[in-house]
Parts: sequence; C-alpha cells; structure tokens
Amino acid sequence: MKTKIILLFAILMGAFIIQSCEDSNILDITESFEYEQEITVLTTDSVFSYTEVVDLTEHSDVIAQYSDKIKEIQIEEVQYWLTVFGGTENQELVISKLSVADETGAGEELISQVENQNLMALLDNPTVLGINQGGVDRMAQLIKDAPHKFKLLYDVEANQKPLDFTVKFKFKIKMVANPLN
Repeated sequence: MKTKIILLFAILMGAFIIQSCEDSNILDITESFEYEQEITVLTTDSVFSYTEVVDLTEHSDVIAQYSDKIKEIQIEEVQYWLTVFGGTENQELVISKLSVADETGAGEELISQVENQNLMALLDNPTVLGINQGGVDRMAQLIKDAPHKFKLLYDVEANQKPLDFTVKFKFKIKMVANPLN
C-alpha cells in the first residue's frame, strides 16, 4: 500500500514537473503600443531626404520598463497620412521610401515604398502601408535589442515643387516580455 502511494505521488510529481516545463511562458507579458513619427517636408525642390535616430525607450514606457526582459517584438501595422498639406491638388509622390537601419546607418532595410500617390488624398486620411517584411523584421530586432535605437530614413520625390507637407507614420507594435528573464 505504501509503495502504491509513493508511486502515485511520484507520477503526480512528474506530471507537475512536465506541466511546469510546458508553461515556462506562463509569466510572459504581452503589451501593444503605438509609436508615431511626424516629419515636416519643406523644401523648394521636388526631392527631400530625412533621417533621425530614434531611442524607443524615450518614446515608449513599455520598452523602457521591460528593456532587458523583451523576448519578442512584432510590427503589426504601419500607417501614414498627411497632417498638413500646402501643395496643389494634383501634386503626387513619384516615389516615397521609408527605411530603417541601426543607429550608425548600417544594415539599411526598406520598410515600405509608395509610388504615384496623390498627396491631397492623404490629408487627414490614415492609410495602411504595404510593408516589406525584411524591413519590419529589422526594425523589430533593433527595438528588441539594447540600446533599442534605430535610424529612420524617409526619401521623397514628387512630380512638382516646392514640397510643403507634414507626414505622420504610426507603427502598431506588440511586445512580449518575461519579467523573470
């Protein structure tokens, strides 16, 4: 009888240990947040380039709080729209590119590219960008790993000059962290 109880106890303990191993992610915390970047495009020319190093710990309490505990970052969606527009009704982007690189500019990857887009149609009209998976994966990795910095690059060529608009990008981001890691 004693042997059966010990055997039953050992089986239950083994099942508990196996279950604990399978639930190693049970303490994972998933947080979704948004990062917005606004860029003022003002030039007498028809081309414009912009770069900025972004420290996401300064823009997101979530990244700052879980800095070294982050297991995964996913860029779920990227939107863009104009908040200010001072051009003509038929002014268009011939090509517009949004890219990311590390803070030194190395390893640049295209996030999205837009061609032949009427600018006035974007005024106060959030539009989901088609994304290049390699670019959003690169951005996610740079956000995940310390120092959580990346360089955002924006290049524009329009069919008319001057350029006078403000574009806003919104990144919807999901983070998974484990406070015990």
